Amino acid sequence: MICVWFTGLSGAGKTTLAVALKEKLLSKGYTVYHEDGDISRQKKNFLGFSHADRIKHNIMVIDEVAQFEKYDFVLVSLISPFQKTRDYSRKKINNYFEIFVSCPIEVCIERDPKKIYEAYFQGKIKDVTGLDQEYEIPNEPNLITYSNQNSIKNCVENIYGALVNKFSLAER
Repeated sequence: MICVWFTGLSGAGKTTLAVALKEKLLSKGYTVYHEDGDISRQKKNFLGFSHADRIKHNIMVIDEVAQFEKYDFVLVSLISPFQKTRDYSRKKINNYFEIFVSCPIEVCIERDPKKIYEAYFQGKIKDVTGLDQEYEIPNEPNLITYSNQNSIKNCVENIYGALVNKFSLAER
């Protein structure tokens, strides 16, 4: 199993890229599971967005993903704002491939697909990563993709190419 971990701010394009990559991998004959942070969090609705709760959530996801050996690929799209939890992922999960989906906060605020930033600026919520909660830019991601500068297709082609190179993927 190869775990492709998408990290970045809310609205950066993590889920969009993971879904597009999943389609590409499925078309190549691979088995793929996608774990999305929003869906995962709904299952763990007892967790909030505090620093401690984010770490708990990330570790729960990491522990779950490590068990998905029946898939060729497990794609994880999760803000995962802390280097500590990403380092834990790298140690716990064999064949871990981290992608930093880089996108300026201003663009993420413009996109705001879940209206998180809007709710923050209206004073309805707090603990928003990139605003009043820190996002630690990854120290050594396997790949950085700039979602505000490239098309989804271009990003996915670059990601797929990097995966082929890193893991010597063969067409199926």
